[in-house]
Amino acid sequence: YYHKHTKDLWRNFGTWTERQMLKRSLKQAGWPMSILDIPCGNGRFWPTMQHRPEVTLLAADYNPAMIDVAYENKQHVGLPHLTSVVASAFN
Repeated sequence: YYHKHTKDLWRNFGTWTERQMLKRSLKQAGWPMSILDIPCGNGRFWPTMQHRPEVTLLAADYNPAMIDVAYENKQHVGLPHLTSVVASAFN
């Protein structure tokens, strides 16, 4: 799943565009120091959400395998205040 978003130029561009939209949203929200990412999927937005070292990031996904993919692909590197949990957005 991680490689799906990075396998060619157009998908890389799409991911870059989504990250820019996320940055704009974080700026409009006043650069929050605590962020909930649900569903976090493969964690491809974690580095963007960690706009400052002291940001606390809670990543949750219903599928534990998706969280595993994020860790396998090193999306957690450099995120000192990351907690990941298996959880449902509906519960």
